[in-house]
Amino acid sequence: MAQLPRATLDEIAVLNTELLLVLDRATATAMQLYERYGENSETQDDLDDLQVIAERARDSYSRLSTLLLRIAEAQPSANLATMRMLNQTVETVQANLAPSARSIKEIKATWSLQ
Repeated sequence: MAQLPRATLDEIAVLNTELLLVLDRATATAMQLYERYGENSETQDDLDDLQVIAERARDSYSRLSTLLLRIAEAQPSANLATMRMLNQTVETVQANLAPSARSIKEIKATWSLQ
């Protein structure tokens, strides 16, 4: 793989795992909310928020994976723009993971979901 230290690969693996967990929690919470309370004016905003959280996690996971593949295929070195996109994506994911998890937790608490 072109120009990526093992620590960076490990960090991305951890981020991808966290993204999968957020995606799972968001979709599971949305399903619980829908099954228990239905889709109505009271639940709609939270169902929408959960969908956005899930989509953001899925898109970030896909973006990280795609960038890693591009970098792996770039020999002998990856282009600077791709490396910058990877760094920006990592920073964005790091900034969004905690707020996403917190939002899911708040929605679960609001609706007494487990």
